[in-house]
Amino acid sequence: MRVARAILLAGLLSALAACASGTSDSAATTEAEADTGDAKLLVLGQGVWDGFQAYLKKIDSLHRGAFAIAQDGSSAFAERTCPATTCADTALIEAEAIAACQESGSDCVIFAINRTSQIPYRTPQ
Repeated sequence: MRVARAILLAGLLSALAACASGTSDSAATTEAEADTGDAKLLVLGQGVWDGFQAYLKKIDSLHRGAFAIAQDGSSAFAERTCPATTCADTALIEAEAIAACQESGSDCVIFAINRTSQIPYRTPQ
């Protein structure tokens, strides 16, 4: 539970930092290959990975979005998208994605905001 809270907090802080700095999410983060130190990479389930790939196809310069997954990375996921012209703040769609994901009965976290992953991960084996 403590790890899940840390992951959620890290995602929220990253989102806030991106909003404050006005950074762009133009390039997709395909796999967290950066040095993660002692942090454990979350291994995504094949269904979650396939859902994420479909989600990425919807996100471009005209569309923003949030992709939520179950904390274990292997089962539940949900996405929410909106037009960039009417959706400057992704906080609402992040909350909607988490709520939709949690309908499966899982505790969920934001995995990606727009095209940028918020959690270090590995693709399915």
